[in-house]
Amino acid sequence: MRTKGLMFLIGMFLLSFAITMTGCGKNDDADVFIYSVGGTVFGLSGTVVLQNNGGDDLTITSDGAFTFDTTIADGSAYNVTVVTQPAGQICTVTDGTGTISGADVTNVAVTCTDIITISGTVENSDTGALLEGVTIEARDTNDTILATATTDVNGAYTVDAPADQDFYLHANGVTISSVTYIAENLQIDQFSADQTGIKFYMPDDTTIGDIATLLGADTSTDALFAFDVEDSGGAGIAGITVSASPTVTNISYNQDGSSFSTTPPTTTFTGPSVVGYNSATTGTYTFSLTGTGYTIDPTFRLRLIPGELSMPIEP
Repeated sequence: MRTKGLMFLIGMFLLSFAITMTGCGKNDDADVFIYSVGGTVFGLSGTVVLQNNGGDDLTITSDGAFTFDTTIADGSAYNVTVVTQPAGQICTVTDGTGTISGADVTNVAVTCTDIITISGTVENSDTGALLEGVTIEARDTNDTILATATTDVNGAYTVDAPADQDFYLHANGVTISSVTYIAENLQIDQFSADQTGIKFYMPDDTTIGDIATLLGADTSTDALFAFDVEDSGGAGIAGITVSASPTVTNISYNQDGSSFSTTPPTTTFTGPSVVGYNSATTGTYTFSLTGTGYTIDPTFRLRLIPGELSMPIEP
């Protein structure tokens, strides 16, 4: 009787241990723990297809929580993306990348909004010539391409973008008639309605090289930015100081039309402007303008990308 009782207790202990280990998500084949990746969908009015790490397609038709079918090992990377957008909407992903760290991932957010259209033209910043064949992309704050368009013979484009969400417009670098234009980014913003007349003024690599030399920047590793400081009538404003968050230390002010100084503010000139660069990795920066005698516009943001030029749609 004692032997049978002992064997019974050992059997119960082993069963309990097995149940405990199963609950922890252990992968017996790989001898590692595995976890799920998921999150929540908001605002969906159609069908969206998500992927994790380029596969494991997950079709979703309504708002709410989701979890990918395939679990992944502890310490592995995950990358949630939208592979198929719903009709009439654009969905963007936040908190979609990371590394599994001893727990299921539940905080991926997929936000879906209606589509608006952004249209305008692309032209040579020096000559004003309209540029055909430039690819324009609407990108979210993770630099994911949401939609694309190509300028026509009149330099015109129309591209879809998400309503009421942060995004930015990206013009790919291109060589046209032996002239090379560098990639350019326009201000991240939130638009609730269609926008027209959004212009890209693309400089060529020679112009950018001259500016970089003037600033002491490296066009291959530094992210350049530029904007004019004007009033509502288009006249230049003196006495403006610019700051950015996170901090950008390489900000230069137009002094006399031909030279720049890192000492603020902008000085009297027909078109005061600000140029600068940032050597850090790609990121979104919030710029503020301060001065006296004017009602200053709200802050604006720029997506700064090394090797490219960023400009606001309007400062």
